Amino acid sequence: MQQPFEQMIDRYGSRLRHLALMLLGRGDEADDVVQDTLIKLWHRGDDVRRDDALPWLLTCTRNACLDRLRHRQRTQSLTLKLVGEQSVQADVQSTLNPDEAIDVQRRRGLLLAALAEMPEPGRSLLILRDMQELDVAQTAKTLELSRTQVKVYTFRARRLLRKKIEEELHEQVA
Repeated sequence: MQQPFEQMIDRYGSRLRHLALMLLGRGDEADDVVQDTLIKLWHRGDDVRRDDALPWLLTCTRNACLDRLRHRQRTQSLTLKLVGEQSVQADVQSTLNPDEAIDVQRRRGLLLAALAEMPEPGRSLLILRDMQELDVAQTAKTLELSRTQVKVYTFRARRLLRKKIEEELHEQVA
């Protein structure tokens, strides 16, 4: 069990952290969620088939993140501030001039803020489909939706995200 477990950590660990970070917005909480998910995997071991490991891990990670968000919401006013962390952001500053780098940071901030305001399952769909590039079948399995639901909900979530970003850009110009 140890070798396959370590292979799964190497293969999927960064994807799990990325999902948790995008949902929670805090690196320390994301690390805790990923660690808890991997402990569950260790305990479940042989129950999780290798070809079903990624959807199972993503589902556990997402559910743990949603639990934390609900807890956070109950204990305080939910102000989700996604900060650009080194692991999430591409290091584009080195190839851009300062004005371009500032514009990239501004647009990234708008995107992350709009994503943070997205209702579920739209936020999870956008992260899994567009950021983690999961196919429709894996996303459907992870979120326990039909393939048709994944396609329709993803379309709606993208449209809502675009609308939120356009509204924010319009407000900044005005």
